[in-house]
Amino acid sequence: IAWMKNYPFNTLLFSFGGITAHYPTNVSYHYKSNYLPAGRDLAGDVLREAHQSGIRVIARYDFSRTRKEVYDAHPEWFYKKKEGGPVIDDNGLHTTCINGGYYNQKALEILTESLDRYDADGYFFNWFGNVRSDYKGDPIGLCHCIECERQFKEKYGRPIPDVADKEYEEFMYQSTANVAKKVGDLIRLKNPDALF
Repeated sequence: IAWMKNYPFNTLLFSFGGITAHYPTNVSYHYKSNYLPAGRDLAGDVLREAHQSGIRVIARYDFSRTRKEVYDAHPEWFYKKKEGGPVIDDNGLHTTCINGGYYNQKALEILTESLDRYDADGYFFNWFGNVRSDYKGDPIGLCHCIECERQFKEKYGRPIPDVADKEYEEFMYQSTANVAKKVGDLIRLKNPDALF
């Protein structure tokens, strides 16, 4: 923050949680950084120092991936390839699905904990929704998890196609919008002046 004050910055985007918590979280399947010393609250410290210096803080979250331990406990929360396997990045993180329980339950629990503790000025969600390529830009295909299969068939009367078509694009747009509404409603309830 002292470094930032030497420049004409007025806003800081800072990672709070999701893949890694930068505060001592109490939410199951939300893991604090291995580099966070015991008893330290990096998110809280940065937020306090920034606000004292007149700098706004945008809390950053990434719910697009998480650890293998979460996948092992709840494989139904994750993006599933057509042939049945999970999508795993080069760091061993497993890709979550916008229609699964991680986005629809766990992410909201993590966000609730953070909103109850911190008064960030805004909220940003990295790679929100089902991104169809990996970090290198290679395609990963369409999600065939149990929830995507069930919801798509219920709405369109057919299985998920091999290649995205108009109905699949509509389905993914609506799925993402549904979760974004839940997130937005929660933020407006707990921190109505924050940007989202």
